Amino acid sequence: MYEQSIYLWEEISPEEKAAVSKHVEACPNCAELFQQIQVMQERVTEVSAKKTIAPNAAQLTSRIMQAVHEQQRSSHVNLATRLFSPFQLIRYACATLSLVLVISFGLEYTHTGTQQKTQITTLEEGVILSSAIIRSSAADRKKRKSIFSACKAPFTDQLAYRECIKQQFQ
Repeated sequence: MYEQSIYLWEEISPEEKAAVSKHVEACPNCAELFQQIQVMQERVTEVSAKKTIAPNAAQLTSRIMQAVHEQQRSSHVNLATRLFSPFQLIRYACATLSLVLVISFGLEYTHTGTQQKTQITTLEEGVILSSAIIRSSAADRKKRKSIFSACKAPFTDQLAYRECIKQQFQ
């Protein structure tokens, strides 16, 4: 507990400082730690007070600024190169073509859509048409079934079976 207070000496309350000082007088280990911490804080204060100047500071600043300007110029060149690279130009062309096609299809739809009239059938006509489709498909199924059954029975060879079906359809 006292070691923590020694490390936090500047942040503890005056009552805690008095208790730690009393303990430091009695404990040689804590007295040594307290002394080391005090020396370390003095050195940090001395170093932070000194202003160090780099040798050739003007040249260093000049080189840094030149490097910054070169990097900015190269980034502008890289941006232009990326924007106008062949692949990007192809992408722009495809996007433009897609947009033109969508617009032209939309215009064509609106142009032809207004001229076309939809064929309206009555309910009776729809029922008659549906029943005709159903009857024709049933008749076609019967016809196909009879063709396949006529060719299936006498033949075991695949080639002969195919030839029989071809003849039936002609």
